[in-house]
Amino acid sequence: MPAIFPRYDVKDKDINEKGITEIRARKNMMDRSWKYYYGQHDPSLEIGAGGVDYNIVINMSAQAIDKTVSFFVPEAPKIAITGGIDREKQGDNFVELRTPQQILLDDFWETNNLNNFILDIALSGFVTGHTFLRIILPDTIDGIPGLGMIDPRNIITFWDVTKTDRRLFYRLVWSMDTVGNAQRIQDIVPVWLLEHQLGQPVVENLDLGWVIFEYERGNENRLNLINFDVWEFPFPPIVDWKNSQAPYIYYG
Repeated sequence: MPAIFPRYDVKDKDINEKGITEIRARKNMMDRSWKYYYGQHDPSLEIGAGGVDYNIVINMSAQAIDKTVSFFVPEAPKIAITGGIDREKQGDNFVELRTPQQILLDDFWETNNLNNFILDIALSGFVTGHTFLRIILPDTIDGIPGLGMIDPRNIITFWDVTKTDRRLFYRLVWSMDTVGNAQRIQDIVPVWLLEHQLGQPVVENLDLGWVIFEYERGNENRLNLINFDVWEFPFPPIVDWKNSQAPYIYYG
């Protein structure tokens, strides 16, 4: 879960309750995974009042994950477009020549600190099972876009119950430091889903773009729209993938 029939209705109680159940369950699961990674295991032997702690913890979880990350990223990768890099002899030396597209790609990865970014992605993915990134548009038309990691505990995906790999929309949830423990919720929804009528054939036209709705939820458990934005691209501002295979569900 949450697997639903293709529709988007922010007032649908069943869909919202599925979302709440899902994000709580995934948060508990990933909190436990991070706890194990950091060696915070529950003691196997009881410790009496004033007694000696005879528990010995060997953190096999962190060992396995760290070794896998090191194998996965032994060194900083070099990402090149086909034909983007060439070498030309100038005098006695060879000079590397890059196409404008390759220069843009290199600038993008340098701006986003590729070396640390790849390691963070790998570690988070191996601990949580699924990776979520956010595309950040530049402030100027000639600026360099950014990539930011999203804590998987703060995001869920609603997918088509009839087709597991068809994502319907993303929902990000985070708590606000306000009176009443209000939550801020952001739904990232494709335009085709907003126009789709339940019971009609699904026409998944991502060329129509996406809409980002921002809501606030207070104690009354009602979502109040406070802002929205349009994402005019055929791909969403979220990039995600399974870190390991898991059939029948969207997440890894």
